Amino acid sequence: MQNAYQWRKYVRLLAFDYYDNYKIKEPKDRRSLFEFWTSQLRAFEKKIIDSNDNFVIQMPTSSGKIFIAELMILNNLIKNHGKKCLYIALFRSLTNEKENELEKYLTKLGYSVSSLAGAYEIDDFTGVVLSDSDVLVATPEKVDSLLRYKPEIFDNISFAVVDEGHIIGDISTRATLLEFLLIRLRIKVTGLKTLFISAVMPKENTNDYSLWLNGKTSTALRSLKFYDSDEDDEWEPTRKLISKFEWVGDNGNIIFNNVEIYKDEEILQKHGAFLYSYLKVKEFAGKFPKKI
Repeated sequence: MQNAYQWRKYVRLLAFDYYDNYKIKEPKDRRSLFEFWTSQLRAFEKKIIDSNDNFVIQMPTSSGKIFIAELMILNNLIKNHGKKCLYIALFRSLTNEKENELEKYLTKLGYSVSSLAGAYEIDDFTGVVLSDSDVLVATPEKVDSLLRYKPEIFDNISFAVVDEGHIIGDISTRATLLEFLLIRLRIKVTGLKTLFISAVMPKENTNDYSLWLNGKTSTALRSLKFYDSDEDDEWEPTRKLISKFEWVGDNGNIIFNNVEIYKDEEILQKHGAFLYSYLKVKEFAGKFPKKI
């Protein structure tokens, strides 16, 4: 019953959109969430919420990947009472952003969301954050530090999200750190459920990651138009338009070619379009931005 109550309360938060952080929104500013996008439906069709498998989500930008991760985090918090979730964000700048996104609804349900950035320093404040947080958002460096100096906290983690996980395999210190960090986490926490999310991961790499995590490719999820669509038949939340940038005097314009206008899935016409003065040259101890 308690589990059902938490889900009902969460759905009401989505449907009524009462809050902007901790303030009540004006009715005219509320935007209800009442349906899933195509990309999210593809994930739910694979039973991503309740499955014990590890998943790799490769979907375009703005296709709702973080919302899927939030649902999985909430499900783990409800099902595994007293356990914590870990969200690994690659950069310090992203930790606060992801903390703000996740706490919007989770804190209204009584869960605490906190972020830790920085490198390898551990202090008393870190200990307080770790003990009081249900969801911890942290950089790979911080997680690596915690795993070295406070490994006992990972005994209480049931689910981990790895954002921008596609960097594994790159020739860089950060990529190597993240790969070995995940290996150590999976050794330390038996049965740790893991979610990889990326907007730019190549299809071949997505399958390789799925094999690495599960020994099968069926847990590699993409934004397909239909359940049985070919891998190249993807749904995207926005159109992609090719454009070029050029300076006209001190104004920088973006020029689009062949913008298509549709009606009933038929192209009515193609035409050019302009975004004037996208950039302007201004005086900041010299000219900026520079015209080349």
